Amino acid sequence: MSESGGNRIFNLLRGKFSWMILLLLMGVVLLTLGNFLSHGKKEITENKEKPSNNEVIEKVVSDTSLPSIEGALEKRLEGILQQIEGVGKVSVTMILGAGPEYRYATNMSSNERETKETDSGGGERITIETTGDHQLVLTQAAMAGVQEPVVQREIKPVIEGVLVVAEGAKNPIIKAELTRTVQTLLGIRANTVTVRPMQN
Repeated sequence: MSESGGNRIFNLLRGKFSWMILLLLMGVVLLTLGNFLSHGKKEITENKEKPSNNEVIEKVVSDTSLPSIEGALEKRLEGILQQIEGVGKVSVTMILGAGPEYRYATNMSSNERETKETDSGGGERITIETTGDHQLVLTQAAMAGVQEPVVQREIKPVIEGVLVVAEGAKNPIIKAELTRTVQTLLGIRANTVTVRPMQN
């Protein structure tokens, strides 16, 4: 046999060998894919959020800091308590655990898409994709001409404790009256209110 004949046979075998390897790899890939697909079973994949029609977005308004809210509440409470007969001068210190929280009204829309896939083995896969969109409900402020979100619900600040120092707190009746008044005004328990007499 000549060299050119040997090269021709080698090239022919090399070409067939490459095709055989390629077919073998394709077979392995198809078998692997077949194992991932379920055989006669139903697989359901859900990417779903079930929002209610009355869903609201909760946000904590951070345009005022806790110290400024505490200060405003303290001044207001001092003004009210000083009007009670026999109390005299009053100083109030208030500690808030959290500021007010606002829940805003939203318009909600949702869209659901279902996709069914069947493999060659009879297995079925269903994919359900749900997307939702929330938009704040805005109202036009009458004087300013600025749009503002509609507040659906306001949650009051969390009050950790109140200290009242008053001139008339030496009298137990005045002290009890101050405690009840603070409880009533702020809607808090008696153990979060401390009343002390003021030094002369």
